[in-house]
Amino acid sequence: MKKVLIIISFCTLFVACKAYKKDIIQSGGFEEAISNAILDFSNTSRLYSKNNVFRVTIHNPLHKMVLDSTEEGNGWSKGESYNGIVVVNFFPTKRKIVSEIIALNDVKTGFDFYEKNGKLFYWDNPNKTLTEESISFLKKYDLVIRNDEEIMVEFFKSGSGNNTKSVDYYFCKNNIGVYRKVTTEIATGHYDPPLPNCSQ
Repeated sequence: MKKVLIIISFCTLFVACKAYKKDIIQSGGFEEAISNAILDFSNTSRLYSKNNVFRVTIHNPLHKMVLDSTEEGNGWSKGESYNGIVVVNFFPTKRKIVSEIIALNDVKTGFDFYEKNGKLFYWDNPNKTLTEESISFLKKYDLVIRNDEEIMVEFFKSGSGNNTKSVDYYFCKNNIGVYRKVTTEIATGHYDPPLPNCSQ
């Protein structure tokens, strides 16, 4: 009887975990890709359960980063691009914005936000400016810090509170319902990506 209950519990959990798949969007742009990534990430990743704030980065197109050697030294540059692929990266973060910079209106770009179950996802939007609504979101998640020497020293001694792992989602542009994902400590573009089969 106990064995039967364990099997039933496992099957119930498996079905519940896969139920979100029916809500995956099949077509759209990078915003729909972000929506799909958040849906999958919130249902499958341990990073989601362990963190509350995620910085989102979009790579469109994705470039392979190449290490160049010059007389001035070594540096990274963009190499070949992967056509037909858009990448959404989630990075758990506690990186803060100094309140004095906000007061001086020195933040160069605005943000788009998405909240889910008390967790915040945000990404740059160069077509927006930093609004009062954006600032209120930043403050709500404790992402604004005063330019106080003691506070700043303590903050940077703590390593800015950032996790080293992130999750990359590789979407087919012609069908964003088709994707691959990687949990990694290596920056996007600095490793060989697991490209999805976009011809299916």
